[in-house]
Amino acid sequence: MAREYLKKVPLLPKSAFDPELAFFDEFSSLTDWQISGNAGDYWGKRQPGMVYQGDYALWISTRKTNPAANDYVEANRYFAVYLPQRVSLSFFVRTYHNQLYNRLRGEIDIPDAANIGSFEIGVEVGGGNQKVYIKDNAGNYTEVGTIPEILDARFYRIEVVANLITRKYIEVRIGPVVIDVSTQGLYFNTGVDEGKNTITLQVSTTAAYQTSALFDSVLVRALP
Repeated sequence: MAREYLKKVPLLPKSAFDPELAFFDEFSSLTDWQISGNAGDYWGKRQPGMVYQGDYALWISTRKTNPAANDYVEANRYFAVYLPQRVSLSFFVRTYHNQLYNRLRGEIDIPDAANIGSFEIGVEVGGGNQKVYIKDNAGNYTEVGTIPEILDARFYRIEVVANLITRKYIEVRIGPVVIDVSTQGLYFNTGVDEGKNTITLQVSTTAAYQTSALFDSVLVRALP
């Protein structure tokens, strides 16, 4: 008689079965992520326990020694999937300390089909001022709305949706808040084309304080 064999296997998140899914990462490993910052003892690491789903989140922090305004730390990852038309970048983020003095940013750079440049699509939330920004067609972050509360020590979902054909944004979602940004054009960086998509997750400071945040469940979807 054959002996029954049982083995524990990880369950895939619901998002893994999304037919529009182009990229998903819940930080089971940081091997493909590059952590960088402007100065000092900034850091980035996997953090168990404080997660949205799965076993780990990405925890990044600006420098502790001699902190200054506009310090930043970011995580970058490349992936090579063709994104033809409408694109959504979403992630979950939780501020950890000094959230009144931080900015939280997510960005995706997408090379165009002609290989002459890249679209740079970005969203940013101000930790202390409740304002929402997007990367405009001049490459600057411009205010497009507000949220009703300061992001605190719990996970919030942030999403930005854009159309590469019309070169326009569509909407930004911060938790339950939806902001129409369909009049805003995308920034196209001519001559910068790495031939692959780049995701950037960033925390920066508005004053001389160390600050940090946890990121989890990063998704890119290629929408019809």
